[in-house]
Amino acid sequence: MFSIKKLCIRDNFIKILKLSIPLILTGASLELMGITDSIMLGRFDTKELAYYTLSNSIFYLILEICLGLLLGTLILSSEAFGKKKFSKCGCILKRSIPYAIFISLISIIICSQGTYIFGLTKQTYLVAKKSGEILSIMGLITPAMLIYGCYIYFLDSIEQVKIPMIISFITNILNIICNWIFIYGAFGFEPMGAIGCAISTLISSYLSLIIIITHSKQNKHILKFIRKAKINNKDMKRQKELGYAAGISMGLEETSITLLFIIIGWIGTNELSIFGIYYTIICILFMMSRGIGQAAAIMIGAYHGKKNYHASFMSGTNSLVISIIINLLFIIIIYQFSHHIYGFYTTDKIIYNTLISLTPIFLCGLLFDSIQTTLANILRGRGETWFLSYIQFGISNFIMLPTAYILAISYHLGLKGILISYAITTTMLFCAQITRFIYLHKKDINNSILRRILYRLKIHNKFYSFTK
Repeated sequence: MFSIKKLCIRDNFIKILKLSIPLILTGASLELMGITDSIMLGRFDTKELAYYTLSNSIFYLILEICLGLLLGTLILSSEAFGKKKFSKCGCILKRSIPYAIFISLISIIICSQGTYIFGLTKQTYLVAKKSGEILSIMGLITPAMLIYGCYIYFLDSIEQVKIPMIISFITNILNIICNWIFIYGAFGFEPMGAIGCAISTLISSYLSLIIIITHSKQNKHILKFIRKAKINNKDMKRQKELGYAAGISMGLEETSITLLFIIIGWIGTNELSIFGIYYTIICILFMMSRGIGQAAAIMIGAYHGKKNYHASFMSGTNSLVISIIINLLFIIIIYQFSHHIYGFYTTDKIIYNTLISLTPIFLCGLLFDSIQTTLANILRGRGETWFLSYIQFGISNFIMLPTAYILAISYHLGLKGILISYAITTTMLFCAQITRFIYLHKKDINNSILRRILYRLKIHNKFYSFTK
């Protein structure tokens, strides 16, 4: 019996790894766009990097909320796939696309008011103007990003995870070429700096969307999910509820980072550039951790559809172990080769030396941040709704932001104070989520035992009535 259990754990571990690797590579390649943007802009002009970093802080806040609102697509489609209701998976995709278009139109309107938004945060006129112009261009990307996101969630749920990975690598190559043309002014074009970088992202995002739609319409395996699917709004209420909870949770997490950027903007443009470089590293590990978490969410959703709670818990635990191992490995690599890594980003000696000196504090926060990202996705796969929103709101607003302001501004610690508050917050989020994960598993087991007892009593009563 022990060997059978051990075999099941090993098989589950291998399955998560097989699902995770393409998801991690997809996420990492998408973040590679951000890294290449930062490197190419940093070498062009550090002020341009500061404007782009500030505009991205608002853009990614909006994008994370929107992608969170669409996360119900992944969870419900995974459950339908687990129950072998394939046409329902296609139905969930089809009804998600109009919803994504509606959300993206609202996003474009918000992003068009970028200069006004940055003006409200008491940035200097030049910073607000430049960052606002970039944000208005970035807003035009949201329709492509959100529809692409719907397809990604759908393909992930039916375990077709290699397609997005290949597309994202193609997009990266195009983005580097476009950056070279529009940032530096290759082939006779005028150098546009951060504006050119935003245009490059716009072009590559719409190309990704065209490729994924074309592939989905030509792939026979995918067509069997989509062709016979009819739009049915029966589960739309639950899909939206899952999306609202995820959107608010992811939005609160991203809002806290955005507010940190605003506080850093008050300190200075050099500090803004430094945190922008740190943020690209955060995003890489975030996407890797989210990839592992999404793989777990897919499996947990499928097992919950079958009411196999033991396998659901096993998937969550194994994915957590994988996340810890991978993140620790990457953090050791970053620490050992930090001199070479930061050398790619900037040639400014002041920025470079500050990056090196603050790396240990930054990596402490990064480790717990990455692991709690995996845990958050595990809980969403389990069907968790509002708990994540509550803890994100509570810890971010009542602990991280006040601590950051007090340490950075009141005690004049600057960026060091920001990073200390980041480390405290991510540790607390990890502790809250791991506690919730264990509690939900115990609740599932207790409910399962209760259902079995009630079922046996029902059978016994029926038999007793028949014999009587």
